[in-house]
Amino acid sequence: MKRFIVESVQFNWIDGDFECPLQFQPGIIDATLSTVWFGESEDDVVTQIRQSAAFEVQSIDLTYLPYKVKST
Repeated sequence: MKRFIVESVQFNWIDGDFECPLQFQPGIIDATLSTVWFGESEDDVVTQIRQSAAFEVQSIDLTYLPYKVKST
């Protein structure tokens, strides 16, 4: 599994006839930005974020975090 962080994200806050209230939007964005996401690809991570937030991702900037290997 690869590790990713989200540098920036925009969601489509309208899902059918439901619109996410403004007071909840910052919390969803903050949770997305403060999580280290694990997946095989960027598409896997976007799917996880979409499922977690319950809203479609309009745009996203992901950064891959390589693992550091300690030598002894």
